[in-house]
Amino acid sequence: MKINNLTIPPVLVRAIEKEASRQSGSRELKNERDAYDNRLAIPDIVDFTHIVCFGTSGDGAPFCLDYRQDSSKPSVLWWDDIYWRRIAPDVDSFLELFAS
Repeated sequence: MKINNLTIPPVLVRAIEKEASRQSGSRELKNERDAYDNRLAIPDIVDFTHIVCFGTSGDGAPFCLDYRQDSSKPSVLWWDDIYWRRIAPDVDSFLELFAS
């Protein structure tokens, strides 16, 4: 699957399709830490050309794929109320953050 000529990782497409059948609620994180074991913000994003939003957290904040550094292996960003956080270096690490 491609969006804006950016390839969406197949493992994420499968996870989204699986979650689409959930009736309510959002997945809980395994713990309060990101894949980097921190809560640091990244600089503001002013050009969203290589950013693809693919979902929202329970409070409506977007999760996005960031292709700016690697067009074949995007990292995952999350809007944390007033700043963006890079919460995982790749989709596999992002999916590992959630309880099954």
